[in-house]
Amino acid sequence: MAVGLFYYVARANAFRNLWHKVSQEETVFFDKLGHILNGFKEIKVNRRKNEDVFESYVEVNDKIRDYRIQTTKLYNIVLIFLEIFIYVLLGLILFALPHFHAEHSEG
Repeated sequence: MAVGLFYYVARANAFRNLWHKVSQEETVFFDKLGHILNGFKEIKVNRRKNEDVFESYVEVNDKIRDYRIQTTKLYNIVLIFLEIFIYVLLGLILFALPHFHAEHSEG
């Protein structure tokens, strides 16, 4: 039980940290999007700036995509582990615990 609890806490902390990174990258993403919208005329006229802004935008977008994929995988691992842990705990309560009670034990 203790091993399961420590595993869950470690995975939950890793998930929380990754979620924080996703939030930070999304803030950067929306800042870049705001710069694109505010400087639209200049970006449209200057091809070099257009390519630089696009590359920067794609880089941030790719980071967010990768972080979201990692976050989703970690979330699913934590969720599946938690469900398995609950079913094992329920099985222990229903089948193993009655053997330790005086009314249900033989002998």
